Amino acid sequence: KSRPYELGFSYDRQGAIHEDDTLALKLTYFDSELWDVTSFVGSGPASDPLDEIRTEGIEIEASYAMASGFYVDLNGTWGKGDEVDSLGMVSDWRNQAQNNLRLTMGQVFDDTYDLSWETVLADDIDTGDPGTSGDGYDVHNLRLTIAPQGSGVWQDTEFRFGIENIFDEQFTPNLASRPQPGRDFKLTLAKTF
Repeated sequence: KSRPYELGFSYDRQGAIHEDDTLALKLTYFDSELWDVTSFVGSGPASDPLDEIRTEGIEIEASYAMASGFYVDLNGTWGKGDEVDSLGMVSDWRNQAQNNLRLTMGQVFDDTYDLSWETVLADDIDTGDPGTSGDGYDVHNLRLTIAPQGSGVWQDTEFRFGIENIFDEQFTPNLASRPQPGRDFKLTLAKTF
């Protein structure tokens, strides 16, 4: 059983700073409560089902694009959560995600080439449970997307070349069962039918 609340604000404007640019902002506050929880048990000796799980936080999305093809995207989530066992003991919610921020800056050339740099930042988290605690990290990715224009066999096709985790950062996201791979080279072909 649950009771979620969300309150949001969005703003979208063309010609925000320059005549042909686009600015979009979105801010959302969330607050949820779950009770009669049967999927998780408390961490105490009785291991009874949890009585309640409460989470709250904010999400932000922002993007800015210029007619020249330059763009910036920003996404972030900050939250906290508590779990309450059947004895009324309150502790950090063991499945709380790390606070994180993702920033992408890129340039589109001739509506065909899209070169972007992305950084993903995550905060340290310690829920008191060894399986759900983790150090923060800062990972950088580089991507080139080629979308041939026109008709023919390559219409609606995209080629993406990427280097993820450029600096070979060693990290394990909270709630992950194993460390993430180091530097990774990816080639993707996508076709829309």
